[in-house]
Amino acid sequence: MTQNGEADISDVIIRIVRGEVPWSSLRRYGVDVRKERNSWTWHLLPVIPRPVAPLATDVAAGLVALHSRPDNLKEWASFLLAASPFVTFDAVTASSQGEALLEVLWDIQSGRDQNDHATKIAERVLRPLSTNPELG
Repeated sequence: MTQNGEADISDVIIRIVRGEVPWSSLRRYGVDVRKERNSWTWHLLPVIPRPVAPLATDVAAGLVALHSRPDNLKEWASFLLAASPFVTFDAVTASSQGEALLEVLWDIQSGRDQNDHATKIAERVLRPLSTNPELG
């Protein structure tokens, strides 16, 4: 948060990853994001000082938030995978389910998603550590 209580751009990017706000929210911060067919372009990236590193739980939350809206889910996955100028998935891949989450994003983006599979992986990630035998 900024001193005047507004969300800074890093907070907004995390909210996009969680599926809480659309990617178009970046326009408010001067980031011109355009999607044309299957490619994305970014302008005015200097407003993003360094890549944001969402956690596996952030990506999983986005999957859960958007799973009932397939078109939004596909666009969201496509956006995340193309957002390498300002999003790094290092923290995601460091988690036990990180690679599976990224594979799900690729599947969703390419139209090969099996929604039940994506939801199961997301739920495993979001399950508390004490109830997840795979993480415990």
